[in-house]
Parts: sequence; structure tokens; C-alpha cells
Amino acid sequence: MSEAENHYSRAPITEAIIDLHCELPNVPGLKDLLGVRTLLRETYPNHEEFRSVLVQFAPGSSVNSTEQLVGYRFLNNDGNRIALVRRGGLSFSWLAPYDRWESFRAEARRVWEIYSSVFNPTQITRVGVRYVNRIDIPVSLGQGIDLDDYFRTGARIAPSCHSS
Repeated sequence: MSEAENHYSRAPITEAIIDLHCELPNVPGLKDLLGVRTLLRETYPNHEEFRSVLVQFAPGSSVNSTEQLVGYRFLNNDGNRIALVRRGGLSFSWLAPYDRWESFRAEARRVWEIYSSVFNPTQITRVGVRYVNRIDIPVSLGQGIDLDDYFRTGARIAPSCHSS
């Protein structure tokens, strides 16, 4: 099949993510993480803090929570491309409308090269690629839905196997 045949004009992807975890020779401080901003500023001029919240609770005791700044999100002007820079890793997200794998991969690679040039990772310890899809299926009261109208392949539920 040609590339055009594999490309959906209205892909159901609402977010594509490449997540890289790595070991760094020195643990960067938060100011170091902000240093990446200079190199990303042209395409990702906006930034915001990225925080982690830990909530601990147990029956009969009070709830404890702690919040800490763990990195920064750098966003393009449209807010649909996000580089999440943190200690020990980088995530790159492309929100809808999704173009195609080649564009997504090329931009993630460019952002990774900037991250790498600043922090000099010694080893990549995890690589993850995720897609978040949204498929709108209208629900009409009193009518069944044939999922074959929406999916080419899917799980089939076996007929009931109850014995009497």
C-alpha cells in the first residue's frame, strides 16, 4: 500500500506521546531544566511548571499530601505540541489534529537532540510510545450498534457458555 492509502484524513488520535527516560551524568537542578527553554523558545515559546502530587492516606488517619516541582512543559503557540522536560527524561506530545508518524517522529527527535545536547544522557533506560484515540459512536436509544461499522478488527465476545 502507498503512504497515502495508510493515512487517515481524520485520524482518531487526540494525542500521540513519545516518552524517554534516561540516566544523566549529573542530576539537573530546576534552573538547569529551564535552560532548555532558550533552545526551544522559537518553536515552544510558552512554558509552565509541571508538578507531582503525592497523596497518602490510611483508614483512621489524616490525609497527607506533598507537591513538588519536577519539570517544565514547553508549548508551541497553538498549545498542541508539548515538550515535557524533567530530571531523567523527556516526553513529547502532539495533540489533535495529528498529522502522521513521520512528522511526529521528526519533531520528537529534534526536541530529544536539544535535550541531549544540554544534559548528555549516558543511557536511555525506557522508551514509550502511546496514542490516545477518540472514536465517537452515536448511541441511539433502543437500537443496537454494529461495531463493524467503526472498526476493521476487534475483539469478539464468545457466546454464553453457561451450563444448566
